[in-house]
Amino acid sequence: MKIIKSGLNIYIPLIAVLSALSACGGGGGGGGSSSSTSSFDTTEFQANYGLASINALTAYDNSGTGSGITVAVIDTGIDQTHTDLTGNTSASSASAGSIASSVQDTNGHGTQVAGIIAAARNSVDTHGVAFSSTLLAVKISEDGTATNADLAAGVDFAVAQGVKVINMSFASAAFNSTVATSVQAAVDAGIIVVAASGNDGNSQADQVARLANCEGASNCAAFNSFDAKGLMLAVGATDSSNAIASFSNLAGDTGSAFLVAPGVSIVTTANGGGTTTVSGTSFSAPHVAGAVAIILQRFPSLTAKQAVTLLLSSATDLGATGTDTTFGVGLLNLQAAFSAQGVSSIPMAANVKGASVHLADSKVMLGSAFGDALSEQAFLAEAIILDAYQRAYYVDLRNRIVAGTATLVAMSFLQSSDNTVIEAPAPAGISFDFDVTGVHKVRLSDQEMGFAHHLEDNLKAREQIGALRFSADINRQTGMRLALRSSPLALFGDNVTGAVSSNLFFNTGWTSAPQLSMLGLGSSLSLSKTFDRQTSLDVGFHQSNGADQSDTGRGYLGQVRVSHGFDNGLRLGLGAGYVTEKEAMFRSKSSGAFGQTEDNHSQYYSLSAARSLTKDLTVFASYTEATAQPVFSGDSLFSNWGRVQANAFSAGITRQSAFAAGDKLGLTLGQPLRVYRSGVDLTLPTGRDLDGNISQATRRVDLGPTGRQMDIQLAYRRSLGASSSIRTFSTVSLQPGHDRNARPEVAAGLKWGMNF
Repeated sequence: MKIIKSGLNIYIPLIAVLSALSACGGGGGGGGSSSSTSSFDTTEFQANYGLASINALTAYDNSGTGSGITVAVIDTGIDQTHTDLTGNTSASSASAGSIASSVQDTNGHGTQVAGIIAAARNSVDTHGVAFSSTLLAVKISEDGTATNADLAAGVDFAVAQGVKVINMSFASAAFNSTVATSVQAAVDAGIIVVAASGNDGNSQADQVARLANCEGASNCAAFNSFDAKGLMLAVGATDSSNAIASFSNLAGDTGSAFLVAPGVSIVTTANGGGTTTVSGTSFSAPHVAGAVAIILQRFPSLTAKQAVTLLLSSATDLGATGTDTTFGVGLLNLQAAFSAQGVSSIPMAANVKGASVHLADSKVMLGSAFGDALSEQAFLAEAIILDAYQRAYYVDLRNRIVAGTATLVAMSFLQSSDNTVIEAPAPAGISFDFDVTGVHKVRLSDQEMGFAHHLEDNLKAREQIGALRFSADINRQTGMRLALRSSPLALFGDNVTGAVSSNLFFNTGWTSAPQLSMLGLGSSLSLSKTFDRQTSLDVGFHQSNGADQSDTGRGYLGQVRVSHGFDNGLRLGLGAGYVTEKEAMFRSKSSGAFGQTEDNHSQYYSLSAARSLTKDLTVFASYTEATAQPVFSGDSLFSNWGRVQANAFSAGITRQSAFAAGDKLGLTLGQPLRVYRSGVDLTLPTGRDLDGNISQATRRVDLGPTGRQMDIQLAYRRSLGASSSIRTFSTVSLQPGHDRNARPEVAAGLKWGMNF
């Protein structure tokens, strides 16, 4: 079967009940084939341009044939010897009313109409719209004229035979209530009636067709008790360029139930065999009747009224925008009718009447630790969605998952790191300094200005301060630091590896202290105590409301670190702490059918080490383990979450005075935070039956990424005298985003600065 693509998603038809889907519904204008590579795009198909004009290939490519649906043709009979019609004409076909002869057509009109509906697809001549449907021939005329009584008798006979569709390309000379009564009985029985609008070039549809939108409407005054019940379609004729045929009666006041279809120079079956070319609304109506048969066959869960509404709502608008008095609602369009209508939803219950969630509202935004997790879960392509008619469509839910990446932010390397330090008076025994960084113009709150009120006169601080850092030495062993509008990295970086690599490497925080990347800018408080020359304790807390244009990065962080130095040059650090993320987990969020992410708490533990091998040569390494138990709310396709475990590590070497006195050269290798163990049960809706029951399937899936990102960086820093310095780096990321198929990313930077 062919895959239909539209928008950004790919949808594949479900067998027997369902069909292909366009991501945004609607789609496809008339006048062209919906697929140039379709196996149904044959010479036989091309013989009647009308099939391409109504985009019938989409129906054929998705198993739409009309099989099992009987269409009554109330007309002059059918040529029972025609090879395209003998195999699909019902044995119950008969004459009706005063016509006593056999159903054999002696006029030709009925044979021409029947061929457009259901001529066989046999590589001969042309085939009908619904080439596998069944024709019930109801003969009411020998010569092309019929009385009201015979027309009514024909409708009554079709109703008695239990047909699904009646095609009326025939009308009596003086339509009256006798016919209206029989047509009322047909729609009361749930039969869809398709009627030609007539060939007089009038502004209104004629006779039966004008009843199509009667529900007490003013145009139904002559038959004010008639109720079409939404089961009738009036049909006008267009030519191969989709212009209204000169002879066609127009929609007039029947517009809301009026379609147009090809009716000029139509190739169809001829009495006696072969084909003939005909024109008239008589040959537009059977295009629509065949389309109705396909819709009823392909979507058996639809009611007859829904089938009619579907064809009307999916028509291609022609002429004036919207429903008009010429084309009605527009041109019959099977491609659009096969597309999802209205808002697509994911069924969450065991029946279509149960809970469902809009597809557009369902998304997973993965944090960088998850990388491309779920990207190769083919199971996600087995889900179904429901359209406004509760028709089911396959959907690849991988399109609703946005993979996380940990990419370099080069602009942060280019930004100035120079600070303006303002001294403030302080009580004896305590020293203060304000480290003011003008990153961008941000107004401080009154509370924050309490720490820097004296700066307003000097720096116009309310408009210039981007980040504010405050430190206090309480005594020789104890210190306190406070930062506002700062990254957690500003105060909480690893003090073991940081002492070695500080102001050298670029963008390595997510490998040496990945927990600090989970929260955005905010307020930090750090307390440190030195017990002796070798041992220190640091306790920190950070609170963030997230980035200005992001709904992630909000929450709290608390941590404690202990470090100790040994006489042999080795220094070790141990850390532990927690991160509370507001409505996120490892910077991941979900919504809709994937459940709503609640506040999640993760714990982390870290080990770091650095050792001086010589006076100028130092090696260092760090490892961080993070773990969380996911918390979600609401109906979700996910359940039974396992604990998420992730890690990050880095190692490197630095050399002082590598090329010149006082310079520094370093090489580091690191893995950003990566989930290495996590599992969850994924329960997907995978089908529906005619009773509306939803079948479901559950699988345990791994939430780890397919690859492992490794960042390699070479960095160099050198002072160029007392007033200037140079800093440069080059880095390569292998399998960026923890995606094994991703191409390496390379970056380099050079920065020169001068103090004045």
